[in-house]
This record gives sequence, C-alpha cells and structure tokens, in this order.
Amino acid sequence: MTDLFDYLQTQKNEGGAVLGSYTVTDINMVAPKPQAFLFTTEGEGKRKGKLLTIAIREAGGSDGDSYEVDVTDTNAAKTFSYAALSRQAVEQFLQTGLMPNADEPF
Repeated sequence: MTDLFDYLQTQKNEGGAVLGSYTVTDINMVAPKPQAFLFTTEGEGKRKGKLLTIAIREAGGSDGDSYEVDVTDTNAAKTFSYAALSRQAVEQFLQTGLMPNADEPF
C-alpha cells in the first residue's frame, strides 16, 4: 500500500470499501509530516447506518513505523484508542476493519 492518506482518498473517489464494509464519506489532512489525518465512514451491508470517525497519526518512534489510531463509534458514542501500531497493522485495519488482538472487525 502506498501513502495511507492517498489510499483512503482513492477509495473515497472510487467508492471502494475500507475497514471491510464501510465507505469513506469525508477525509481531511491535519498535518503532512508527521502525517495526521481523520476520516469518516458509513457502514454497508450488515453495518448499514453505523458511522465511524477515525484519526490516524504517525507517532514517529525510532524506526518510523509507529502509528496511533483513534476510532470513534458515533452511534455508540465510544472511542477506542490504539497506540504503537505497526504500519502493517494499520494497513490491515484499513482493509479489513480488524485491529490486532481484536475478536471481530469494527
């Protein structure tokens, strides 16, 4: 996967799914370096009507491969925070909606 923001922007423009079964409804860059952005999604299929707002930040770290992710379930008014995630874990989350050590996707 290339740049995470570009990937999400492409998915939004092409109507592609993210997080397994969500579509991107809005995306905003907060800072280019270190990269920080947020986006909103709306569920499809069995997740129809579920709204999520996700913030992703490059946390830096010594290897440059550390991210922080906050996922807010708008319907339930709950925020889930994840720190020290690898880029691979963030890419997996963006494609499947599944976080490491989670039992099921968002």
